Amino acid sequence: MQTGKSSSSDLEQGKKTLPVLYALEKRFDVDANWPQREAAHVERARIELEHLGAKHFVRETALRFNRLAIQAVEGAQPRGDAGRALISFANTLATRNF
Repeated sequence: MQTGKSSSSDLEQGKKTLPVLYALEKRFDVDANWPQREAAHVERARIELEHLGAKHFVRETALRFNRLAIQAVEGAQPRGDAGRALISFANTLATRNF
């Protein structure tokens, strides 16, 4: 499942998303290195984030929170279709492409 937007759209808009915060934690400032939001700069920033391991970090973080969400749903012991739908939805979110 796709998110419906490109992987660079948040970089183009200068949003401080989890991959950018991860880069800052690694002492890499995306804004300082590529202040322009031109396509070539955004692509270089995206590649640098990938080299830093941001994609892996985001994926692992999403999976960890997904497991917690499923545990919470299961702990609530929902019955019938509603419970199955909640767990199915959580699994769909965890397996989408970023």
